[in-house]
Amino acid sequence: MHINPSFGERVRGALRLLKGRGDDAVVCSFCGEDRHANVGNIVSGPGVAICGACVDIAMNWKTLASAKPDEGKELDSFPLFEHPASLLPESRATLNDLIEDCAAELSSSLIGWSYARGYGDFTDGISVFVQRPQGANGQVYQQTFTRMLFWPSQFKKTSS
Repeated sequence: MHINPSFGERVRGALRLLKGRGDDAVVCSFCGEDRHANVGNIVSGPGVAICGACVDIAMNWKTLASAKPDEGKELDSFPLFEHPASLLPESRATLNDLIEDCAAELSSSLIGWSYARGYGDFTDGISVFVQRPQGANGQVYQQTFTRMLFWPSQFKKTSS
């Protein structure tokens, strides 16, 4: 259950945003974390700030909000991996084909995918946006998709 913050909590949040937490740390207006938490960089403007983690959520929401699922499908979004990786530009077309093939094998269609390059303590990551069959177990779907992409030999069909 989501409870809206009281007026006092909003005022305290605004003061933390303006003054930091005693160490001049800007605080994300959305999740309340500061730069010392593992939320990525924080970008601030007049009276508002947003961290990298909340930017990711907003970008995923924007992508899904603008997509319309086909009949009998529902939208889903998930990261392929969250560990350091490298994606060279010449590899992107091949990766796109592989991701499309995985989606098709799972009776899904690829909406798109995004790649984020991290620096320092941040990691690279790929997020996939698909239309998957309605009612499919999301966690099982995501694990199967990822395994099919990274270990395709385990899923090759054998003819007998």
